[in-house]
Amino acid sequence: MSTFVPQAAKIVSMDVSKAYEELKKILREFKCKIVEEEPPNKIVVEHGSAFAYSPMNAEKIVTFILTHVDSKTRIIATTQLTSDYKQYVIFTIVLGIIFLILIMALRYAIVDELIGTLMYLAERYAGSIPARVRAEVETLNAYFNVISFIVIAIIVIDAIWKIYVYWKRNSFAENILKLLP
Repeated sequence: MSTFVPQAAKIVSMDVSKAYEELKKILREFKCKIVEEEPPNKIVVEHGSAFAYSPMNAEKIVTFILTHVDSKTRIIATTQLTSDYKQYVIFTIVLGIIFLILIMALRYAIVDELIGTLMYLAERYAGSIPARVRAEVETLNAYFNVISFIVIAIIVIDAIWKIYVYWKRNSFAENILKLLP
């Protein structure tokens, strides 16, 4: 079973050698690192950063294949995100989940311990927990719940955005091809 790799394509009105040189010039202007070359039929470049948040700047490897079609040149570009970018994505999501677990552990350690202690004191001394103290504990519990919700929302939004970056990863190659005459 093959993996879907998005492609961008364009047919330009110049021979393969001239199209190759023009493409290479544009790629240099965008500060692409040339990883592999087979002039004038193939050029592979690396572009972007693992820490970028836009599909245009996410770290990727783009392969441009140039083929002769009549008196023109067909250029096909395929894009794959680098393993560094994929590891960064996994790292940020795992880090967010660890942070959430720590917040929830603190909540249970602090709030539940306070409630247990207050209940013990109320039973032991046959009194009731003062309303002010109970309100303070409930407020603390609410703060932890809000912080947990915010962290969950950040993790979900980050994951959705990274899926978007994954699906739009070919936008850089599409823009490069648009610049060709």
